[in-house]
Amino acid sequence: MGEVGRQQRVLVRKTGRVLDRLAAEKAILRANVAKLTTDLEASKPHTRKTVKENPNDGFATLKDIVAAQKASERAPKRRRANQPVIDEAVVQEAQDCIIHGLERIRDLEES
Repeated sequence: MGEVGRQQRVLVRKTGRVLDRLAAEKAILRANVAKLTTDLEASKPHTRKTVKENPNDGFATLKDIVAAQKASERAPKRRRANQPVIDEAVVQEAQDCIIHGLERIRDLEES
């Protein structure tokens, strides 16, 4: 195999830097999307709860109405399909890409 010229080495080094930067940006953006999705789910309005009435009484009591209001203020129970999407693997990938990028920068500055 022939010797690689200076231009090829520079091209490979620059390409590697760009790929590392893009991989880190992608991982960070994926983590941000996961966080924003979780925030969006948390900010959705709560559903109203029905007032449980005693069938023997003509109307609901004040106590029943207050209990229903308090229940509607709490966050609704989430179903499995609506679970917030926080992928620990994405966060770990972002951290690894950042660390790798910082190590590459340090190595380039030292050489």
